[in-house]
Amino acid sequence: MPDHCGVVGFVLSMELLAWFYTELLLYLHFRLFKPSLQPFRHCDMNVRRF
Repeated sequence: MPDHCGVVGFVLSMELLAWFYTELLLYLHFRLFKPSLQPFRHCDMNVRRF
C-alpha cells in the first residue's frame, strides 16, 4: 500500500518539521535574543556617542 506509507511518511515528516522549527525558535530565542540584549545596548550607546 504505497499510498498509506506515503501518508504516514508525510505526517511523520510534518511532525518532525514542526518539532525542528519549535526547537530552532526556542534555541534562537534563548541563545541569541537574551544574551545579545546587552551588546545591542552597548552598540546603541556607542552609536549615540559618535
